[in-house]
Amino acid sequence: MEEGRGQQSAGGRMQVRELGSLRAAGRCAWAKWLVPAMALPAITAAAVRPAAAASARLTLSPSAVSFPPADPDAVPSIAGSGPVSVQVKVGGGPSISSQLSCQASGDLQSGPAIIPISRITWTAQGQGFLSGTLSRSAPQLVGQWMGNVDTQGQLQFWLQNSWSYAVGSYSQSVLYTLIAY
Repeated sequence: MEEGRGQQSAGGRMQVRELGSLRAAGRCAWAKWLVPAMALPAITAAAVRPAAAASARLTLSPSAVSFPPADPDAVPSIAGSGPVSVQVKVGGGPSISSQLSCQASGDLQSGPAIIPISRITWTAQGQGFLSGTLSRSAPQLVGQWMGNVDTQGQLQFWLQNSWSYAVGSYSQSVLYTLIAY
């Protein structure tokens, strides 16, 4: 994943640059009891620095998470393909506050079939990182810090499994935003 920085324009407004993202779609072979393989998305990162003295950098790796097919009776919650490593760097002094949030662009989709994005949760490890549930309607807090920060955490994604999911390859993008103020 590339790194991003917000730029302050001459008028004092913040411009956020969205970085390139990689869409991933899982492929699956089906048996009667398997649920769809799907990919959680293209993870996109942006960093914003409203205070002139503050600097912020966000790095996420890998840029996609996939969920393998599994029997809902045996595996009620499917672990994603691996944890996403999140590196947060914020400079500007002890009075700088920063927070990391994420918001999905929509529900998981495979053609006309949809799985609500709220069926995906994450557990967090690392100082200041928080566990949560993906949302398409509002940004969700992933972490918050005070002062200069140079920390790394991990997010493990989980999909609530169900027999009701239609067969298909699902995908969706998630935007992560780091703000220092």
